[in-house]
Amino acid sequence: MKSKNHPKKITKNHFIILIIAILLCCFPTLANATAPEISAISDQTTQEDIATSIISFIVTDDSTPACSMTLTMTSSDQSLVPDDYLLSLCSGDQYSIVATPALNQYGTAAISVTITDAGGLSASTSFNLTVTDVDDSQYMWINQQAADVVLGQSDFTSNGSGTTDNKFNTPMSIAVDPITGKVFVCDRFNHRILRYSSTNASINGSSAEAVLGQANFTSGSANRGGSVAANTFSQPVGIFVDVFGRLWVGDDANNRVLRFDNASSISTGANADFVLGQSIFTTNSTGTAINKIKSPCGVWYDPAGRLWVASYYNSRVLRFDCVDSKSNGADADGVLGQTSFTVASKSTTQNIMNSLFSVFGDTSGSIYISDFNNNRIIRFDNAALKANGADADGVLGQPDYTSNGATVSPTGLNRTISAILDDKGRLYVSDRDNHRLLIFNDANNKANGAEADYVLGQPDFTSNTINNGGISERTMNKPRQLFYDPDNNHLWLVDSDNNRVLRYCMMLKTAPGMGLISDSTMDEDTVSNSISFTVTDINEQALTITYISSDESIISSTGITFSGSQVSTNGSSYIV
Repeated sequence: MKSKNHPKKITKNHFIILIIAILLCCFPTLANATAPEISAISDQTTQEDIATSIISFIVTDDSTPACSMTLTMTSSDQSLVPDDYLLSLCSGDQYSIVATPALNQYGTAAISVTITDAGGLSASTSFNLTVTDVDDSQYMWINQQAADVVLGQSDFTSNGSGTTDNKFNTPMSIAVDPITGKVFVCDRFNHRILRYSSTNASINGSSAEAVLGQANFTSGSANRGGSVAANTFSQPVGIFVDVFGRLWVGDDANNRVLRFDNASSISTGANADFVLGQSIFTTNSTGTAINKIKSPCGVWYDPAGRLWVASYYNSRVLRFDCVDSKSNGADADGVLGQTSFTVASKSTTQNIMNSLFSVFGDTSGSIYISDFNNNRIIRFDNAALKANGADADGVLGQPDYTSNGATVSPTGLNRTISAILDDKGRLYVSDRDNHRLLIFNDANNKANGAEADYVLGQPDFTSNTINNGGISERTMNKPRQLFYDPDNNHLWLVDSDNNRVLRYCMMLKTAPGMGLISDSTMDEDTVSNSISFTVTDINEQALTITYISSDESIISSTGITFSGSQVSTNGSSYIV
């Protein structure tokens, strides 16, 4: 009897082996697939409230281009360095990352970096980031403090305009590249942006090294006298340089925001690399929509990679999340100041504003908006988490959310243009029509309608004369946008109608100095000759002189008299 041949049953394991064999036959490179490689990253240090410098590393893989791989970064201490504050860019096989510590935090966190290729293979490395504590109390301002550098003029008593490499025509804003220290000035009615080397920016009346928006330093027409393009501006207003050295420009009359990569090294007349508000570089239409920006006057790139844009005529602030991954003309992700993307109303309430000039924030998630026609500064805490049209959390310049009067006082404002924060929690407000700058210490904790702590540009909180009777290093004429440079403790102010930019240096609290006093001899029952010595105080503070006699029976406390006179032009030295 013959036995029957039964077909062999194919099991699940056999099927898997067969599939693998086919893949290895048809795609032999899979047999040799290896994990990507990532170069080591050295430990890093930064100061409290200041972002790191760019941290670069190389990634290689045998099958996936570096910039097509997935990068993930995590922090071991979210209170010190939140994951959201770990940003990256990629070019070629090189990644650049920047980490920003949270507000007022210091310590050490381990930052883990993982790269994953298209096949799911990954490689990781890590480094320690140490954030050092800074004693914020060692720095100070004084009322009507003098500027120490001027750009756009050769001295502090001139205010002429011009179209050259060292003149402005109604400048509007200023920014400093945190990587290179180069200074950018937005020259509105010359329709251009001037770039100064970090060295030249410290010399009165120095010349710019490059210009954007024009082909040369002597041209000043809107859109270069022609149509809108990638290398032109029409009345630019707000600028900001982010942690990667990219320049963002609110190109006001072209109704768009432009981005220039590698801003400190690009050549004169270079093209922009990215645009919002328009889908291409050759249109400038306006509108009230999710992807339109009508008259962008303020731009700010936050530590989490969001771009905030203040739209003057639409009276709103637009939020663009993960803006680095967006395409030209992309939609916004959120709006404040209006209840939706299709509304452009103007009012004086807790959630509706009237003509916005600037937006700026800190590393705690708060943003400050200059509500120009309502004569106030509005604060939103945890702004990125707010629903569209949400209520504000604080107001300065007004006692409540429904008042909008213009006044000159420690609490009042008159046409606010700019509000920025330093790394020490101070808020700086340019009070345009009061021709002054107000400083609010610990701004996030100020009560609504609180008084300012210091004033620059005027001798007191109740004066508002243009140039205070005579242009100088202590006066202003319609100040516009501001910028604070935390690396050098410099405050930059655009003194627009004086056609200049002023730099102020925050003072380091320093003990006064006293000159040596020689021994003196006098006859019994007579009055000594005058004994002179010099006292110097670079902080320009009021001085109190005390003295002690070791023998009151010879020289009593009532037997010594003092008289003094100022011997320096800045009020810092006296002879007694």
